[in-house]
Amino acid sequence: MTDAQSVKASPNAPADSQGLDGDKKTKSRKRHIATNTPGPLLVLIVTAAGVQDSAGGRQVLDTLANRWPTVTKAWVKTAERVEPKAS
Repeated sequence: MTDAQSVKASPNAPADSQGLDGDKKTKSRKRHIATNTPGPLLVLIVTAAGVQDSAGGRQVLDTLANRWPTVTKAWVKTAERVEPKAS
């Protein structure tokens, strides 16, 4: 399962690691994750909040495929949907 969540950034965080979350109208970071069905975290990627969920989702799925090649199926929200890469 994959998900993305915006988290307000610390005032001390570097400016290039933050972005504007269009929905919340705040400067923040976004975490993109993949978990196993029982809940253990498999992948965590932190980006600026301005990164689209589909771009973060692609990074998560690419990392998941490289680190956990036995994973054969993933459930994603519509906003995180990415088209498969052409072989």
